[in-house]
Amino acid sequence: MAGELEKDDYLRVRQELSRKAECLDQQITEVTAKLHESEATADDGVREAVATMKKYSGEQKLTKEIADVFIDRILIYDPKHIEIQWKLPDEVIKFIEG
Repeated sequence: MAGELEKDDYLRVRQELSRKAECLDQQITEVTAKLHESEATADDGVREAVATMKKYSGEQKLTKEIADVFIDRILIYDPKHIEIQWKLPDEVIKFIEG
C-alpha cells in the first residue's frame, strides 16, 4: 500500500510540474515575442534618426527647423552649466558619443 501512495504522489507532483513547465513555456514565448517587437521598434527609431541626421549633415548653420528636429530642450543651470536634451533615441546618442 505504501508503494502505491508514493506512486500516486509521484504522478501528482509530475502532473503539477508539467503544468508549471507548460505555463513557463508560454510565458517565455510571450516575453520573447515582446522583446522582438521592442527591438524592431528600436531599430525603426534608430533608422529614422540616422536618416534625419543624413538629411541635415551638410548644413552649415543651425536653423530653427534643425533645432526643432533634434533638440527637445536646453536647460541652463548657470553660465557654465548647460544641458541639451536630445530627441534622438538613446542608442543613437551612444553611437554618436563613441
